[in-house]
Amino acid sequence: MVTELLFEEYCMVKPFFEGLEFDLLLSSILEGNSLAQVWVDDKFEPKSVFLWDKANNVFYLAGEESNVQFNRELLVLIGRKIVPELKLRRRLHFRLRSTSEPWEKMLSSIFADTDLSRGHHIFHTHKKPTEQD
Repeated sequence: MVTELLFEEYCMVKPFFEGLEFDLLLSSILEGNSLAQVWVDDKFEPKSVFLWDKANNVFYLAGEESNVQFNRELLVLIGRKIVPELKLRRRLHFRLRSTSEPWEKMLSSIFADTDLSRGHHIFHTHKKPTEQD
């Protein structure tokens, strides 16, 4: 069953989002600096997570991607709650991010009624030279 978490419960999904980018996102959300909504498959022992970063209009999927019941209910949630809210907010586009390759493969079935187009993110790093280099 897909259950929405209360703001005070968001910390329970932190282990699902590891890595610098996700750490920054969750820190911002947990500190109340970014508006978000979070849904899980089980409020007491979550295995699958759907996070909507409303500030940047990005959906994140994490955890167990083969959770059939969660994926089905997520499809209903998106159609009945999220898409109408997106329309009210005049948001025609959104970004999808997942934490694993298996989730990437599930995106087209979860967002079956959506015209998804794949984009690429390019991240650059720059190591500032020091006197030791």
